Amino acid sequence: MAAATTAVTLGLAAAGAAGQAVSAHKQAMTARRAETRAKNIARAENGKKQRYLLFSYGFPNYLETEEGLAVYNEKINDLLPNHILKHYAGRVIAVDLALKNSFSIVYNELLQYFNKDIAWNLALRAKRGLADTSKKGGFSKDYLYLKGKYVVEDFVKKGGDVKELYVGKIGVEHVPLMKEIL
Repeated sequence: MAAATTAVTLGLAAAGAAGQAVSAHKQAMTARRAETRAKNIARAENGKKQRYLLFSYGFPNYLETEEGLAVYNEKINDLLPNHILKHYAGRVIAVDLALKNSFSIVYNELLQYFNKDIAWNLALRAKRGLADTSKKGGFSKDYLYLKGKYVVEDFVKKGGDVKELYVGKIGVEHVPLMKEIL
């Protein structure tokens, strides 16, 4: 994860802190939420139609592809402006820091890249669920969004058909197996 953090940190400068109107931000958030719900529902419903329940419940590590598809869909539908991409990058950094540090260290490190409110929210997301946020540890799911986006993009670049990922709750790595058993 350290290499990913370094790459994301370098990318933060490029992403910048693009200012957007509040209403445009809310519209984008609404569209992203709808896209994510539709994607999750389509994969779950398609999975129920398969002869193996695993397609409905989810293959091991399917979540990386699931969350990656959400961000990939944002990108191909022009719903991923730089300031949103920067937030995804911030989540990766927050998770990496949270696994090694206390809440206060995570928050203070994030202040290098984000304003106080955003840094606070990112640190809070990364430390959510912990009884004692002064300890190492955190909720690591948030790094999957950005990592999954790159996994899905790589799959498509190598000739994969993104539609194959909607057969059920599978990961990119399960596509060859899916082709054999369906």
